[in-house]
Amino acid sequence: MLQTNCPKCKSVIESPYLNELSSVKCGQCQEVVTVENVFVATTGFTIHREDLNNRISRYEKLLREVEAERTMMANDKTVSEKTSQSFDQFCLTLHELLEGARSHFRLKMTRELYLQMDSDHNKRLCLH
Repeated sequence: MLQTNCPKCKSVIESPYLNELSSVKCGQCQEVVTVENVFVATTGFTIHREDLNNRISRYEKLLREVEAERTMMANDKTVSEKTSQSFDQFCLTLHELLEGARSHFRLKMTRELYLQMDSDHNKRLCLH
């Protein structure tokens, strides 16, 4: 989740749309706040969005390594369930961080959606 702080009342403002907004209304004091100093917050981990973007390749590499380790653990009967659960949580945290680094919000589709695309005057129907 993306976060910023209200300069008037110091409360945390959360929204997945903060990347796309220039200002937002504080839910506490109703002040209209200029969006700046955006943080990406996950369960147990928060990082300034610019710091994350400056290090994005490292976090993407770390996620690939964690996923590879999880795959190896799945085939290892000696790995405890607690360890597996911790790796699952770590992987989820990294996914959440990387979602926060996106420049635009991604709408999650809950059902099939048909789109018509026009490329070089050739229309195509797509299913998403």
